[in-house]
Amino acid sequence: MSILKSFFSESGIPQTILSQLGASRFIKESRTKILRPYNDKRGTKTQCPFGNALLMNVTSGKDRILFVNIVLLPSDTYLMEFLTNVSGTLEEVLSFSDVYCDELCARYTEATGIEVTEVQFG
Repeated sequence: MSILKSFFSESGIPQTILSQLGASRFIKESRTKILRPYNDKRGTKTQCPFGNALLMNVTSGKDRILFVNIVLLPSDTYLMEFLTNVSGTLEEVLSFSDVYCDELCARYTEATGIEVTEVQFG
């Protein structure tokens, strides 16, 4: 089973984040390779079985951005962190806080320079 298929067989916040980004279309357009759901202490208060955050590896982005970390905050908005690797340490290049689900794709494009199709919400 592919990583994407096994990821979508789970449920929870990381899967919801990916769905709000456009799921498999987003992965193809954004050149994302690795998805890692996990629990981030800054996010929702309860520990979710599949995590409350999603860390993605970006194969090519502007400003040497290699990773995107998206965390669901207690305010029901997201924190988006764009990170690079400097001498084996992840360092923040740019971040956006209080991002609503309909702004995720636009912030991704703004930070990485990689155009992705925005998801249309009801």
